[in-house]
Parts: sequence; structure tokens; C-alpha cells
Amino acid sequence: MLLEKIKDFNWVNEPKNVEFIEKGLLITAKEQTDFWQNSAFNISKDDGHFFACVKEGDFILSAKWCFEKTIESAQCGIMVKSDTKNWIKTGILPTADNKVQIGVVVANNGVCDWSVNDLSDNINNVYFKIRRKGSNFIVYYSTDGESFKQIRLVNHLHIRQVIDVGAYACSPKDNSFDCILEEIELG
Repeated sequence: MLLEKIKDFNWVNEPKNVEFIEKGLLITAKEQTDFWQNSAFNISKDDGHFFACVKEGDFILSAKWCFEKTIESAQCGIMVKSDTKNWIKTGILPTADNKVQIGVVVANNGVCDWSVNDLSDNINNVYFKIRRKGSNFIVYYSTDGESFKQIRLVNHLHIRQVIDVGAYACSPKDNSFDCILEEIELG
């Protein structure tokens, strides 16, 4: 049951609304929220919504997100975070023409890079997984919860041994965004 699995999780930057519904945890992300770092252009956004717990050592974090309607740049996914300047997030990244992409953003020493993969049309739920081995992370996604595809390997991230891990949502543009966290597991 979801409630039992999230008992050790707490909000960093609470969303506009959170409520339990039959499918899971309905989250409404506030508008103009994001996680993004670029020291070269003096951009620092660290006000997205992060539902996290503390984890030490190696782990696998997985979650299933559901969304009825996408909004350009609005995101939901999972995140591992050492501090404001060192983290990884993977989630949906809708485009201006309403295409859904899977994205991975890595902030390493205050600079983000970003990679995306297109999803097929009519997707409204995605599974995400991040595996940590030391300072290395492997990022996966799935549309069925069974067949996971590796989409990123991050080596030697500047990260502490004890980090925050969990689910995140944000909406960088001028609209709020509804999404449902249906499953989350940390092992």
C-alpha cells in the first residue's frame, strides 16, 4: 500500500495541493516551479516539489506516475539530490506541441545538462527507476512496468554518501499541473 511506503517521506517545497485519491497521491504542482542550475548564466531554480526521504549507500528507487493532461514543460518523476548544485531528476518533459518526452537532467557542480527521449503518443503513465552504485547512477524508464529501458548512465556525480531521494513534480511555465504518484519503492 502506498501509504505504508511513504511514511518516511516529507515535502521539500510543498505543492499547491496534495490529496489521497483512489489511484494514489494527487499532486498539483505550483506554476513557475522547477529544479535547474546553470552557474554560467546565474540561473538557480530550486523550488520544485520534492517528496523525499534520506538514503545512505546503494539503492534502487522506482515510481509510477500518472497524468491525464500534459502541460508544456510540466514534469513529474523521481529525483536524487545531494544539495542544490548536485542532483539527478528523470521525468516526463512535455513539449510545446504536446509531445511527451522522457528527460534526464543532471546538475553536477551547479551546471545542468539535459537529455530526452520521445515517447509514443497517448501515454499517460510512466514508470521510472534510478539505481545507485557508489557515485554512479543508472536511469531507466518503462511504459508497462515490466520492460525497463536504460536511458542514462551518470558517472562520478559530486554527491554525498547520504542523500535525499524521492518523487518530484514542477511546472516551470504559468500553469499548475496535476499528476498522480501511484507507486513508489525504495530498496
